[in-house]
Amino acid sequence: MTMLAAPILLARLMNAKMLDLGALSSRVGIWAPLSGLTRSEMAGIVKAEGFADVDEGAFDLWFKATAGSMRRLMRSIDLLKAKHQGKRIGEKTIAGVGGMLWGMNLGRAA
Repeated sequence: MTMLAAPILLARLMNAKMLDLGALSSRVGIWAPLSGLTRSEMAGIVKAEGFADVDEGAFDLWFKATAGSMRRLMRSIDLLKAKHQGKRIGEKTIAGVGGMLWGMNLGRAA
């Protein structure tokens, strides 16, 4: 089993003075800090999912709204596939998705 940690938790665990508990410490370890998707990784996923016509402003807004979360990205992709497959994706579309999925006010009016 591996343990992924947010940077704060990772620093805390690295500085902790935990007793060596034998089998437990051999199964639990810090392997990598948890990090979100980068902009280029998200762009690759969006392209692989079949969305080629996304406005630059809409992509910026989408990247900020997902905050690097693969779960948020995939939920938004599922909704976009259902309603906007093959259409141009603009800021208004992403703002609507953010409002629908996460209760966020996105875009210029926010």
